[in-house]
Amino acid sequence: MPKLNEKRIRYVSIDPSAFLLDPDFISLNLKQRGLYLSILLHLCANNGMLTDNYVRLERILGIRVRDFDKSFACVSHLFTHQRGKITSPLVKCALLRAQRAANVQSQKA
Repeated sequence: MPKLNEKRIRYVSIDPSAFLLDPDFISLNLKQRGLYLSILLHLCANNGMLTDNYVRLERILGIRVRDFDKSFACVSHLFTHQRGKITSPLVKCALLRAQRAANVQSQKA
């Protein structure tokens, strides 16, 4: 969650070719792709971090996927895991670009 003095980023821009040309993404089945994209969207909405606890992650994502553990294991390598949190370099870059754009807009005003 953003701190009180931070503006919440309302949108991020992610290049579609980051997915469509990525061999790791191409190798995922539809359920795994959906899970991967859902996690990315939640990362964008949550300042780039989510828990990596399966039970809490299922609840945060609002999904009940059969064999969640198995599906998550297939997409887990696409994220960075540190201290019980999931992050993504792709989301981190997108959030930084969005923050810079927001700063430029606020300086113009």
